This record gives sequence, C-alpha cells and structure tokens, in this order.
Amino acid sequence: MSKNIFQLDWIFIDIFIILFLFLLLCAVKIIKNTYRWRRSFSNEALELLSFSNDQTFLKNKFISTINWSLTRNHIHKKEKLSIIILRNYEKKKLSGIITEGLSSNGFNVINLKIKLKRSQISEKLSKTSRIEIKKFIPSILDYLKIKKLIINTNYFIISFLKFKLPFNIIFSDSNNMGITLINPKFDSRSIKKFHNLINLSINSKPFYIIFCGKNINFIRNHNLNRYLNEFKEYFHDKLKVIKLEKAKNSCKYYETVVLGMIIDIIENELPF
Repeated sequence: MSKNIFQLDWIFIDIFIILFLFLLLCAVKIIKNTYRWRRSFSNEALELLSFSNDQTFLKNKFISTINWSLTRNHIHKKEKLSIIILRNYEKKKLSGIITEGLSSNGFNVINLKIKLKRSQISEKLSKTSRIEIKKFIPSILDYLKIKKLIINTNYFIISFLKFKLPFNIIFSDSNNMGITLINPKFDSRSIKKFHNLINLSINSKPFYIIFCGKNINFIRNHNLNRYLNEFKEYFHDKLKVIKLEKAKNSCKYYETVVLGMIIDIIENELPF
C-alpha cells in the first residue's frame, strides 16, 4: 500500500492543489469586493425606482442622461429636499453607499448618470443655452412631483463629475440649496468656471469640496495641489474644503467617512 502511495505523481497533485488554492483565493477576493457593500439595499425600508431616459423633458443638447433612478425610504422621510447625485461611469460603488446611507436617513436620492456633450458647452453660452442647462434638474424634480413620488422640489447636489459642467448656472437656481464636489478635476478651461462659482457661492449657499489626499498609491492628488495653488487666496474665509489626507482617489475604506461628512453638511449647513 505504501509502495502505491509513493508511486503517485506528486508533482501533478501539487500543481493541482496550487491552482485550486489560487482559484479559491481569487474567488474570495471577488466575493469580498462584490459583497462588501450589498448590491441590493440592506435596509428593507428603501425602494429603488428606475426610469427610462427617453422622456421628452430629458432632451437636452448639452447633457444626455444614460440612466437615472430614485431611492426613497418608506418609513423615515425628510421631505425638505431631494439629494441629486451626479456621476458618469466612475464611482458606482461610492455613489451606491452614499445613496443607501442618505436614503436610510430619510432623504429622497436621485441618481443621475450623465454624459456631457462637450462640443456644445463653450465658455460663452447664450441666454437660451443657459436656461436649457438650468432647467435640466428642475424638470426631473417636476416630473417626480407630478408622479407624487416627491413633495418638495428643493435639491442639494453631490457631484462626482470632472469639473466640466457649468455648476454656476445650476447654483443660481432658486431651488438649489447647495453643492458638494467630490474630487473635482481641473484643467485650464475649468479654472475660470470655478472662480465664478466660488464668487457666486460667497455669502450664499453652502459650497463644499471633498478632496482625497492621494491619487494612486502614495502619489499626492495633483488636482488637490493645483487647487491649493490656484485658490489659496480664498482659503479660511471663503472656501469650505475637506481633505482626507490618507484616502486614495477612490475613497476606498473611507466611504462611511465621506457619507458622515455629507450628512453633517446637509443637516447642519443648509438653510432649512
């Protein structure tokens, strides 16, 4: 019997065991990343409503809607305003965590996955063009109000977008209660827009920026560096900047910290 055991092809067996353990490790990693935050909401009181992006009121020559949804809480409701989350293809996990957290706190959260038609957005926009951009979000809120899915059309924006959208136009909307930008990216064209937004926000509505200190691994966030250099004259008195020095650009492991900051801003800074 012992002779037969020693005659086994142990090299083949070792290779098989190593491959099996490697595949098991990969599977555990995938499951961990996938279910660290559940795909479906863990709070059973939350309802997710998805909508078609082909409605007439969404037709806009500057902004196209890839998909959009409303998340609301059946039990705990705060109808003072809705939260608008703007993102593109990135930050799906982080926006999902923030959506669940805010909805669990009673807020209606509208997720807009959008794409900017950059060729249409220039430095000088006509009055008609500015009106079209400005009415994009209110038209969505009016639609939801008509459907009796929300009561109030006041809204607060959380944006994961690169700084291409003319936020100063949206900021001037009387129903807009404030804006929080998360890791905005700057280029030479967006610097001027950002200056205008800062000047518009002074002594007006809450305007916050959340920056992660790191970009990739140990490399410092160059957008944060550029921001600090460009807008240092606004510090202390005019700008409300939150820096997560040790966080990477993805905010991995800092999701609940970001969520807590946003809830604090909404509940303590907005003019309810």
